[in-house]
Amino acid sequence: MSAANQTILFLLDATLVGSGLVLALLLFQFLGRRWLAPKWLKLAWVIVSLRFLLPVSANLPGAISVTPAGRPLMERLRGEAGGDRTSPGGDGAVFRKKKLSLFDVVFALWAAGAAVSAGLLVVQAARLRRILRQRQSTDHDLLELLESAKTRLGVHAPIGLILSEEAAVPMIVGWLRPRIILPASFVRRLSESDITRILVHELAHFKSADVPVLWLAALVRVVHWYNPLTHVLVGQLRARQEEACDARAMEALRESGQVYGQGLLAALRMVRTEGGPSVGALAAVSSFRDMQGRVRLLVSGRRFSVVAALGVLVVLTALSLVTTTAHAALVPVRESARMALRGTEDWLDLMDRGDFVACWETASRRFFRKPTPNREWLSGISRVRHSLGALHERRLHNQTFLPVNPEGLRGPFVVTVFESAFERMPAALETVTFVLDKDGRWRASAYYVRPAR
Repeated sequence: MSAANQTILFLLDATLVGSGLVLALLLFQFLGRRWLAPKWLKLAWVIVSLRFLLPVSANLPGAISVTPAGRPLMERLRGEAGGDRTSPGGDGAVFRKKKLSLFDVVFALWAAGAAVSAGLLVVQAARLRRILRQRQSTDHDLLELLESAKTRLGVHAPIGLILSEEAAVPMIVGWLRPRIILPASFVRRLSESDITRILVHELAHFKSADVPVLWLAALVRVVHWYNPLTHVLVGQLRARQEEACDARAMEALRESGQVYGQGLLAALRMVRTEGGPSVGALAAVSSFRDMQGRVRLLVSGRRFSVVAALGVLVVLTALSLVTTTAHAALVPVRESARMALRGTEDWLDLMDRGDFVACWETASRRFFRKPTPNREWLSGISRVRHSLGALHERRLHNQTFLPVNPEGLRGPFVVTVFESAFERMPAALETVTFVLDKDGRWRASAYYVRPAR
């Protein structure tokens, strides 16, 4: 299967399941707002974000019939290659006329949208990088406040401090080389206690690994740019990050929700009146958005339930394992069957020519060669084929796709049954099973022949 087909199938699966998870979590969040702490809700939104990016295996037992019966093998293969022609050079070479499929068109549209979305992200990161190139602060008093804030939270990593006239809000940027950016106006007009409160809040983001999580959410929005629910996801995740860091900062500062909230509101009033571009919307954490709801939460004094939060996380994790695809590899069943059928034709051709050694050597190591040594295979198959005599005819009877075989072993497998006529067994059923090996190639895993009823 082409990369375009596989990508579109993955996006379809992630969109359907991920969108359902977003709606479910919004419902949980609304019903359990009195019992679910922000830190647990943040983790729940991270789980949903991962589901938008990671394919989920679905190895469910069962079989799907994919091939009609009653057509000779070679006729079937010619039918599958409908657009093939022989080249005019007369050398018998076969080529397929390339057709633009619906998958190719959809993939091109998605790729164009993802490129635009990624480009906007790069532009915002470039604007932020202009601030990061500024010299770090050497102000002794500010650095003392930063070290005091780090001690309160138990942060030992080196963290730079930048004062910028361009920054509109305080933010922390980076994970391996973290730096806190403060608007220069904040330092001129806020008290030491207010600046400490801001520094502790930003360090709480570093302590919670919020910056890489926010980049994860940004990647979700790039890949699923067409889905409005991913924009809701990013907004909800950022809001829960802020609320969770408020709680951690309050604990570190040992302040009441009212005192802490008033300090942030003082900074918020400055953000509303100061000019300057808003940078780093996706590269860093904005600290003073949606403050009205945050302050209400801070002063509410709610007691949250760990049991309720764990219940929501367990339900979301279980729902994340749901998949809408046919099997783990995201390969359409009919295309899998066609690929396995072509491999079956080549393998049976070796069998009919009596090249049993090549049959064994080209079969699956795990499912065929390891349980059946070469000597045992040659002895058994030579005896069987000699007793059958020459092959007169072989017609395709049916073909079945199995994600898991009856013994519970993972495949996927394609089981092909032929109606065959041999010299000494005019009515026989040949069963050839092919498995998709780890290297992505279809190989024989089993062969049986028996009289037809």
